[in-house]
Amino acid sequence: MRNKFFYIFVFLFSVGFSACRHDDDPIPEPIDGYKRTLFVYMPWASNLYSAFEQNLSDLMTAINTTGLDNQRVIIFLANSNKTATLQEVVLYNGFYSRKNIKDYTFTMADYTTEKGLTSILSDVIATAPADEFSMIIGCHGMGWLPVTRSVQMAPTRWFGGASSLYQTEISTLHRALSNVNIKLEYVLFDDCYMANAEVAYELKDVTNYLIASTCEIMNYGMPYHKMGKYLLGKPDYQNICASFFTFYSSYSYPYGTISVTSTSQLPALAQAMKQLNDTYTFDTSYLDSIQDLDGFSPTMFFDFGSYVEYLTVTNPDAAGTCLYRLGLAVPYKSNTPQYYSQFIKEGTDINTYSGLSISDPSVHTDTNKKSETSWWLATH
Repeated sequence: MRNKFFYIFVFLFSVGFSACRHDDDPIPEPIDGYKRTLFVYMPWASNLYSAFEQNLSDLMTAINTTGLDNQRVIIFLANSNKTATLQEVVLYNGFYSRKNIKDYTFTMADYTTEKGLTSILSDVIATAPADEFSMIIGCHGMGWLPVTRSVQMAPTRWFGGASSLYQTEISTLHRALSNVNIKLEYVLFDDCYMANAEVAYELKDVTNYLIASTCEIMNYGMPYHKMGKYLLGKPDYQNICASFFTFYSSYSYPYGTISVTSTSQLPALAQAMKQLNDTYTFDTSYLDSIQDLDGFSPTMFFDFGSYVEYLTVTNPDAAGTCLYRLGLAVPYKSNTPQYYSQFIKEGTDINTYSGLSISDPSVHTDTNKKSETSWWLATH
């Protein structure tokens, strides 16, 4: 769920919280000269906490296999709706482990504000300054939809909690990153439905790449024990997608979609989309023909490329420029033959997959505010 303008539930813990340190476990003095810092952000979600711990265990497996070359890894993990820790991955007796460096205590449920997220990001930068930052966000997710939505989901992920108290909009993440004056190399959403045009366009100025899923992600999340070595150091986006596909192809629930979006290509894609919208009007009789990427009724997230083809169905040649730009914007992607939806409790065929979803043709009442997103304003 996101909010007007390009919204996403990014459960960020903020204003109304205080931080305290153990006297015997202070934040280490910053060390200059590191090339990269990876920030893993895992806000509160009671039904995902055990999955988060598994994710971190898998990530530690990858780190102990590949090592950290001129890189630091900082972790924010909420262990209740009122407490969280900031941790650093450190080398001890030849093995990497997680060390608590700061404790947070929340005094009110205002965790989703710009001020709070800015404060957390500032702590990360002060603790682990680097030339380049990347961010992993693990939680539930609902793409760009407004924070006022409340959906019960399991066993998959969406960005935020069932209660709006624990949800953050994508625009808040954008502002917080802007406040600390960093542009991420990548942001990876280990959450459902985050690989969509509305989310990517909102974040285009604060990250170079967006790694996410167009559909639901199973409770297990990203397979960091397989994928981690490609996220560390200089990212290998092709193998990030390949390792995800390999894992989920043989998983007990063999469903998964992933894509890498190059945000620098999004303005040109938006321009091409606007040219189509200025010329063509979607014929709603084709609504059920577009590739759907969710189990909602009516559909909220459609495959971008499939929508473009049906928007221009009367003149197929007109879609060429937009589809070309879409291909440049999504250089890497992968998908299993089907995606899973907990609403229909089964797999649905993926006949076409462009790596980004779009809500433009949706008639679902929960997408009524799509015209307030920056993507819509740039393309209509």
